[in-house]
Amino acid sequence: MDILLPHRLRQILESELNKGEQVIWVAQPRPWRLAQMGIPCFLFGIPWTGFTLHMLAASCDFKFPELGELLDFRIFSLIPFVLVGLGLLTVPLLGVRKAKKTVYAITTSRTIIIESILPGRSNIYSCWPSQLRAFFRKQAADGSGDLFFSQEKTYPNDEPVVTRIGFLGIPRVKEVELLLSALRGDAPAES
Repeated sequence: MDILLPHRLRQILESELNKGEQVIWVAQPRPWRLAQMGIPCFLFGIPWTGFTLHMLAASCDFKFPELGELLDFRIFSLIPFVLVGLGLLTVPLLGVRKAKKTVYAITTSRTIIIESILPGRSNIYSCWPSQLRAFFRKQAADGSGDLFFSQEKTYPNDEPVVTRIGFLGIPRVKEVELLLSALRGDAPAES
């Protein structure tokens, strides 16, 4: 492994490897890429929070309420809306936090995505060569990007929902696609 991983993520990755399995490539997502995914929520959160705070201030006659007035139903009923607004404003920061707790790896036998949720709890997704589907790559001008290689279909409320699975915000995305092609057993492209 040629990149510096946080100790906890390195331990999880090493414990996940089977006997004889070696890491070919490892990376963490770029924090900005995961933060970008939260920008629509952030932008929606600005007017939401502003309007809710305005309504809260109006219900207090635009002055700071005393402790007894905080229990007034009009004021009390707006507090959940303020909390939702603050939550929307923090979504990009949560993306940055998630990026720092995520690691992607390609080994000699599979791909691994590790998301460290809490101390002692992680989500680990393994994708074996037979599960690798058609690749979908989004590439930026600097060569970084997203690479999707599998999908998961679930049926909440009896309607199919397809979730793409892959590596987000990785450097040299085209090189990683070639590594996955080799893992799947594809013949190298003729030049």
